[in-house]
Parts: sequence; structure tokens; C-alpha cells
Amino acid sequence: MNAPQQSTVELSTSPAGIARLLLLGVLMTAASAWLVVLDGGVLMTVTGWVGVVFFGGCGVLWVARAVRLRGRVVTISPEGFRDLRVAREVVPWSEVLEISTWTHSGQQVMVLRVPDEVWDRLSLTVIARSSRRANRALGVDGLAISAQGLRATYPQMFEATVRAASAAWEAGHGPGARPAGS
Repeated sequence: MNAPQQSTVELSTSPAGIARLLLLGVLMTAASAWLVVLDGGVLMTVTGWVGVVFFGGCGVLWVARAVRLRGRVVTISPEGFRDLRVAREVVPWSEVLEISTWTHSGQQVMVLRVPDEVWDRLSLTVIARSSRRANRALGVDGLAISAQGLRATYPQMFEATVRAASAAWEAGHGPGARPAGS
């Protein structure tokens, strides 16, 4: 008896989710600028300027990402996983060692642990490449995938990923690992 064919799941960006991120960036930049205007001393002024630069920069990055990445961003298929916010290429299930969830301050991030060779061959985005060391220091050792800004919840994305990976692994297309926490 043949196992049922797994379908491909494509997750698109959410204009409302991106708008919330942009609004948050504007509000945090404005709050930081307010600290500068208050002129409450050197510490407050420096903190304000750091906030203006940081949150303003985040806002610019979110706008650039929103313009560049419209439509389908995440693809979960029988062949593998792809998130254009991380890399252009599909990561085959045979190269995924483990799937887990990392949680911080109520925010959930899916972590696909892959060998170092996979990191070296992927065309990582600037954000993915530059945040790898910081993520590792926080205990996130793998490709960090967020549902933030997508038309799907984190549990929906995680379940679709585990389902596709498990089917591939059971069909002999994987390292024999199983998703952590499943």
C-alpha cells in the first residue's frame, strides 16, 4: 500500500502583519526621539539616539523586506523547506537533523538544525548570516524561522513542517532523526 502523497504548503506574507511591524517601528522610533527632545541628561539623550538609530533602522529593513518579499515566502514541500527571508534555496529534509521550538518572551521561533556544510552552501540573507552568532549564543543553533508577518500562526507552520519532514524521514529521505518535542 502506498502512503498518501504529501502536498506542498506555501505561506504568504500578511500585509496586516507587516503593517503592525512597521507601526511598531515608527512608535519605537518616535518614543526614542522623544527621549532626545526631553533633554533629561546625557544617559537619556544617548539612549534616545541609540533607539532612534536602532528602531529607525529596523523600520527601514522591514519596509525593504516588505517591498522585496511579497506573496509566497515560505514553502514546505515533500522535498524540503524554504524561507526566502533566510535563503533562496530549498533545504532538503535529508539535511535537517532536528526541528524544535525556541521561545523567548512569548515569541516562538522554529529552529531547523542543519550541519555546518548546509550553512556554507546556502545563499543566506544578510539578516540570517549576521544573526547566526547571536542566535547561537541564545541557544538557537540552526535556521531560525518565525511566523511573524505571515498569514499563518506559528503552530500551523510548525505542524506543517513536522508533518512534511516526518513523511520524508519515514520514506527514508532523512538522517533518521525525529522532530524534537513531537
